[in-house]
Amino acid sequence: MWTKRALLSAFGRMCRRSPWLTKLGRAMKLGRLFAAGDMGRLVLDGDVQVDFDLSVRDFRYLYFMTDLASSPEFNLLKRLQNPEGIFIDIGASTGFISLVAAKYYKHVFAIEPGFSNLRYLRHNLNLNPNLSKKITVLPFALDKCQKAGSLYFDSDRPLIASLAPIEGSVTRSENVQCRTLDSIFSKYKDVTLIKIDTEGSEYNILLGSVYTIKNNRPFVICEISDVMQRRFQNKASDIYDYFADLNYICVLSPYNRDLILNRDRFNERASQAGGPFNVLFSPRESLIDPA
Repeated sequence: MWTKRALLSAFGRMCRRSPWLTKLGRAMKLGRLFAAGDMGRLVLDGDVQVDFDLSVRDFRYLYFMTDLASSPEFNLLKRLQNPEGIFIDIGASTGFISLVAAKYYKHVFAIEPGFSNLRYLRHNLNLNPNLSKKITVLPFALDKCQKAGSLYFDSDRPLIASLAPIEGSVTRSENVQCRTLDSIFSKYKDVTLIKIDTEGSEYNILLGSVYTIKNNRPFVICEISDVMQRRFQNKASDIYDYFADLNYICVLSPYNRDLILNRDRFNERASQAGGPFNVLFSPRESLIDPA
């Protein structure tokens, strides 16, 4: 007999193959039919189980509209894997990247300050007990200095959280403690990959990470958006210059030598209309060949 979870799983697969079904559902406002606790489960990278609360719009988008299992970030995790290295997931959200990374790294630190996301993250860790043993959750925000701060949310989009108010959104806020990455990891010698996705505070986080990056020379996956950087009176080009000064190369994700970005190409891409994009900053001495 078909259970509700099995029906959701089958419908999710249909929507990912036929996006018009999701558009029809959105037009008919079928999202109202989902109650809190209606979970859609995906299996990522063969055996990683992740649940999404389908009463939440962002989670419905990830579940029905995106082929999350084919995310280029997962390919990067495997390409850059280091069984003796540490992966730091800054802006871990519900933990799906941290869980996949735990298969390929000695240990994972999942940094996530939002109360709601922490609840979903811990739920997903419980679904994967063998991997969760390799993951440490750090429930605070990162910034360029240690201080008390506020985390702002679009009330209907718990995945979108920023240390600066979000323009044009009805928001709620949570009080959070901010630390610097250097206050935790500056003395580590085995940090090999960092992912930063924090809705505009990426450059400020990097300012508090100088010693960690200098001492470890990790690869860094970073979300880029000039619009989001301006929330913090920064520019996307500040991120490029930060890494250029440390002798890093910028590569458009998915990883490919043919997509190396110089400063002009980076700024052109960052200023284009549309959503944010991910880049990989690679130490010049560690640039690897494409698959």
